[in-house]
Amino acid sequence: MNDTRQMNASIQTNSLLWAALAAMAVTALFIYPIHSMDVWWHLDSGRWMLEHQQYLGKEVRSFSLNGAPWNNFSWLFQVTIALLYKLGGMWGLLIFKALLIWLMLMLLFLSIGMRGAPLSWLLVITLFSWQIIPHIYLRPHLLEGVFLALLVWLVQREPKRRDIVWYALLILVWANTHASVVIGVAALSLHYLMGPRFTWPPVSELMRRLPLTLLLALLMFATPNGLHLLDVLIGHTHGLYMHTYIKEWRAPEHLPALFLPVLAAILGAAFLKIRILRPAELFLIVFFLFLSLDSKRFLFELGLVLIRPSGMLIGLLLARAGELFPRMAGRNGWLLGGLVLATAVLSQELPFPWKIINAKDYPVSGRFYPHVAMSVLQPVIDGEPELRVWNAYGWGGYIGWRGNGRVKVYIDGRTPTVFKEEMLVTSTLASSRPNMLRSLAKAWKVEAILLHRRQFPLFLQSDPVWRLVAYDKGSVLYLRSDIAQRYGIEAIGFDPFRPLGRVASNKLQDYIRQLRQLLARDADNSLAWLHLGEFLGQLHMINPARQGESELLAAMQRAIEEAPDQIQARIRMAIWLAYLGHSSDEIIKPVMPVVWKISDEQRSAYAISLAKLFIQTGHPQQALQILSFKQPRLQQKLDHAFIAWLLRLEAYLDLGDKAGAAKINEIAAAMAFDAPPPLLARYQALLAANPDIAGAASQ
Repeated sequence: MNDTRQMNASIQTNSLLWAALAAMAVTALFIYPIHSMDVWWHLDSGRWMLEHQQYLGKEVRSFSLNGAPWNNFSWLFQVTIALLYKLGGMWGLLIFKALLIWLMLMLLFLSIGMRGAPLSWLLVITLFSWQIIPHIYLRPHLLEGVFLALLVWLVQREPKRRDIVWYALLILVWANTHASVVIGVAALSLHYLMGPRFTWPPVSELMRRLPLTLLLALLMFATPNGLHLLDVLIGHTHGLYMHTYIKEWRAPEHLPALFLPVLAAILGAAFLKIRILRPAELFLIVFFLFLSLDSKRFLFELGLVLIRPSGMLIGLLLARAGELFPRMAGRNGWLLGGLVLATAVLSQELPFPWKIINAKDYPVSGRFYPHVAMSVLQPVIDGEPELRVWNAYGWGGYIGWRGNGRVKVYIDGRTPTVFKEEMLVTSTLASSRPNMLRSLAKAWKVEAILLHRRQFPLFLQSDPVWRLVAYDKGSVLYLRSDIAQRYGIEAIGFDPFRPLGRVASNKLQDYIRQLRQLLARDADNSLAWLHLGEFLGQLHMINPARQGESELLAAMQRAIEEAPDQIQARIRMAIWLAYLGHSSDEIIKPVMPVVWKISDEQRSAYAISLAKLFIQTGHPQQALQILSFKQPRLQQKLDHAFIAWLLRLEAYLDLGDKAGAAKINEIAAAMAFDAPPPLLARYQALLAANPDIAGAASQ
């Protein structure tokens, strides 16, 4: 008996150790910087509660609905992250996020069991990574994932009366963290009544368990909001516009490709009487499957509750393969599992966030937030008793948090639980309608406007009320002219939406001074560094004796350092290096690290410039490659430009491929009739130098 107990204890210890290590490895792969839009109003609310030593159940950070009631069911999460921020700053929050992901995965791995482990665990994570990884933001939903994982682990064993204490503790914490506690209570109650098998206990046993089950159900209302929990659920399910303006609430066009085979396999196993599912798990799968058909938001939960049965099934298959083919599959199917895992990883590009995130982004991806604009606003925030900011929807929480109680916003992410959906629609539509926004700003007595940067200015420089005082890659800040003048914040005198063209020489010094003032307030502005380099370059062209070459290149280099994954600054750096007479290797060096890593959409926007650089520096093969796209839509758009065919013609000639050049010329010659004069002259010069490629079409 003692030997059996020791063996069972050893197995449990080993499984816990393996699960902890495997979860740690996956967490290390998938952890990425904080960039949730909602974390900030959660953090701000937690800070408010710590400062005031009371529960926050009303709206305090907006001028539109100040004082409105708020059913704040995430107050415990908010206080927790506010305390962690107070102790460890943003790194403390990122570590907390990593611990939550690790705990969630470890619990799921433990619930799968040791058959085929850890390959069965890693394979199932590979299956569902697309649904899980993009949703693990630092917000209450991540804790919901931990609670669901804990629930799945709990329902694997027979319920006992002493377990009710743990059930009650889970419900109490869950109820004060996230409104999904309703689903958790239903699943736990079903498990306590029915157990892990699809057979009902005797009526006498059911009647004995029923009072405690009802007590569990009542515990979910043990929050400062009580029965208003139901208001939250109803508010989210009856939104008319949420799916239109917030993509996570949109209905999926179809379930992810792997979900249907996985569901079929699980149901097939149940039909064959292989005990994989528990009644509570079946309830969770059906419930979240039903919700997922209507909203992408619930694919995360559906993926989580499918992990255990899917992993269990994979583990059984691996173990069986190991028994039948020990040499080919390896003991417990390890060789086969490793082969399948390697194939899965190599055949699809898993969503590894670290592929597109730089070290500088940790612990918070600042590029997701208007930190430059908020730095420029800081003197106004410090000097005014209250500053009213009309904001882009997703930034309301960040602006309120950075404003530390002195900034009031129009709206934030608490829609529709606090803010009406109509306000969400209004804020979105007004961001591209100057007259509508001007009217709303006047009605609400708005003093600053902070929106996403678009390809055109919202207000003209001649506008009598609003002055553009800050911008970066993602945001623009307009300040009321009287306030800007009062605090000595200089307006941007040039058009930052199209600043790369030549400007009047008598304006350059003013523009450079304005950019230096903007960069003095926040030196992380990659776009402002790029513009500064451009203006310094233009100044150098006017007066080469000024010796501004090093300053120009330093500004361009800083633009690249602040946004290393962006191609625009790298291209402009290469162009200026060419103008300044640097070698071909030096010219192409800034571009090469990222040119093949950017998306096709981004590459298409700079394909012409990149092809020019490749031809100029003696890389014609790369020029042809950069002008070729797998997506027909992108290829057709590029092919409408005569310059694209001219560059292909030059590249084939540089390669010495006369036959390829002649084929390209058949199209280029026909397009030349509509070519701009400079390009036409360049094309004719090319034909004059290579008369053997000119066909009938070019005569």
